[in-house]
Amino acid sequence: MATTGLEHVRLDVGHVAPAKWVLGQAPDALAREKLKTALSRKDKAAVAKAATALPSTAREAAEALPRLWGPARDVLDRARHLKWPHEVEVALGELADVLAAAGPLVEPTLHDEVTIDLGEVRGFEYYTGIRFAGWADGAADAIVRGGRYDELVGRYGRAAKATGFAVDIEAIATAQRASGMAPPAGATSVLFHAEGKQRQVAHRLARALRGKGFRAAVDLAHREHKQGLPAYGKGVGFDVIVELGRAPKAIETTTGKASKLDAAAIERALAGDAAALAQGLRRIACPS
Repeated sequence: MATTGLEHVRLDVGHVAPAKWVLGQAPDALAREKLKTALSRKDKAAVAKAATALPSTAREAAEALPRLWGPARDVLDRARHLKWPHEVEVALGELADVLAAAGPLVEPTLHDEVTIDLGEVRGFEYYTGIRFAGWADGAADAIVRGGRYDELVGRYGRAAKATGFAVDIEAIATAQRASGMAPPAGATSVLFHAEGKQRQVAHRLARALRGKGFRAAVDLAHREHKQGLPAYGKGVGFDVIVELGRAPKAIETTTGKASKLDAAAIERALAGDAAALAQGLRRIACPS
């Protein structure tokens, strides 16, 4: 996270075992869904009400789950004072071991901003063990999310233990803008939009520009440029929007005018002077 330039990043860690066991004590699907919904909202009153359908051995743990969030050591200490079955106790020990092993790696970067949330139920059916998410000021969603999903690989023919994560680039960009981070001075950023076979060309052009030091990407959502593309391009910080096509056709954007350009002409320019090409695109999109 240090490479993003974001100063305040919090890593939230958990394990699916406590919530999985509690939900598994529900007598039927309806009772389970009510409890899951209450837990997802961290609604203590609703959780307590839904927990009345559980066996007495599980009620205390269920009511505690919305409160089992906060600094890692504190949450683990409180969780261990509850009555859990053996498999949950093993999971809590596993979580403590992982945090201890990862401490020297994450704490200097995250400024000790490591928390635990044992009541998190999002991704409950997907993850099988430890799960984690990284949060940054200004971003509504996690900038990184992942965990253990041992059962997933087996669906593709061979069972295997697995851990993975995904980085949300747009969430990072949102957090960077919220923190007031400015784009690199003088950098030209180009967003390509294309349909059909031209998408492959767009990806090739974007890679070529990135290889020469420019910020370039392809619109993966295939938005209609007259509706979502201009606002999207401006919102994520692109100052040039290029729609690839054979016939020249100007399109109005919130960043100025962008032209519908011939991909072959762009590639010829890339083979020559990429800086001149990028500046030319900037002049097209942002005429003086």
